[in-house]
Amino acid sequence: MGQARTKTFSIRVWNVIFLLMTGATISASYVAAGYTSPPLRLPILMLCWFLLFYFTHSPAHYFAGRLFGIRFEYYFLGTSRISRAGIPLLSRIAKKLPYVVGVRIDRSSLNSVSRKGVAIMYLSGPLASVFAPSLVPLISQAVGVSTVESTILVFLTLGNATVSLYLSKKHGCIAKAVKLLKMGQPALNG
Repeated sequence: MGQARTKTFSIRVWNVIFLLMTGATISASYVAAGYTSPPLRLPILMLCWFLLFYFTHSPAHYFAGRLFGIRFEYYFLGTSRISRAGIPLLSRIAKKLPYVVGVRIDRSSLNSVSRKGVAIMYLSGPLASVFAPSLVPLISQAVGVSTVESTILVFLTLGNATVSLYLSKKHGCIAKAVKLLKMGQPALNG
């Protein structure tokens, strides 16, 4: 069962959006950490953190996949797999906020790619969602924000890593990669 698509974007358009948002977010993190007063600084840094979490997952799949020769058709806004996972509170929240960015793989291109290459493509998304937001606390530490703000950003990052990797291993991209490597199944069976 695939993800329901609500809106599609060309690969080129979304990659430009991704590059612009990533550059602007990293710049905004630096500016907020260094030049914003404390009452506004933490909310701005948390927004930057979230934007890096949100905007890096699917482009990471795309760029890693392209390295192995995987082609893609388009990006789309759709529902998260978490909405169908049966996790009491989280699945309900995911159903109400269904706009995640996905990237549609050209299945015919998988015939010439090794299972390891496809698995790396799947793993790249959750790893980007875990590691890209960690740039915000690193920038904050380099610029010298307060210990309280740094601690909040570090706990946000560690919490994201724990939850994201756990959920992805059970219901998402890591589960696909593991299944592909263990069972040798076609990459897109689900």
